[in-house]
Amino acid sequence: MYLKLGYLIKKHEINLSGIIHFGAHKAEEVNEYNRYVDRVLWIEANPYLEEELRRKVSGYPNNDLVIAAVSDVNDEEVDFYQSSDTQASSLLSFENVKFLYPSSCRDMKVTTLRTSTFESLVCSHQIKLDEYNFINLDVQGAELKVLKGFGAHLDRINYIYTEVNLLSLYKNGVLLHELDKFLYKSNFIREETKILYKGWGDAIYVKSGKTRRSRYIFNFTSARLLYFVYLFVGPLLSTLSRLKTEKF
Repeated sequence: MYLKLGYLIKKHEINLSGIIHFGAHKAEEVNEYNRYVDRVLWIEANPYLEEELRRKVSGYPNNDLVIAAVSDVNDEEVDFYQSSDTQASSLLSFENVKFLYPSSCRDMKVTTLRTSTFESLVCSHQIKLDEYNFINLDVQGAELKVLKGFGAHLDRINYIYTEVNLLSLYKNGVLLHELDKFLYKSNFIREETKILYKGWGDAIYVKSGKTRRSRYIFNFTSARLLYFVYLFVGPLLSTLSRLKTEKF
């Protein structure tokens, strides 16, 4: 998390009950989370990380793990793209990430998985949603698919921390302005954003009791403008990254 949890809690006056983390990877945030909450649900698509993940979270009370490829539809057979850097793995095929981070995209492997919506996981794993009000999405471009799979359960969430993209690192990955538009319909407003120079970063969305249309329009418009900027800057960044890795 580029915006640390303690900082977010203080600045945005977040009242946490529990955290659901999609894209658990190796539970790198486990110490930070358990400093502030008593309950964490980790969800990871990569079945090869299950054993390591279970060992890591088992030492923390009320930390549960679900291995599932969460998406917007149930029981769809999909490819899961794994690279040498397992943190870059995704349900979406690699696009600009191949050029911006070539060293992370070696030794590619593809595994077939079946998807589940979060709505179905709530039933099948008897998840008590009243124990969670904060979600973290670290799913490499598939954030919108996860959110659509919440169905009406999205109304139970108050805070969404997510990775965001100004250009498509993964094929058909959701872009920042598209996420703004979707979440505004559920009364979420992007309150803070940190973008790295390669066109991606993190953002925090907070559910608002007010419409706050002016803030939404500002967010959406600025994100859309940055998207067009990165349409031109992106190829240059890709070229520079490629040149760095070449040996002369």
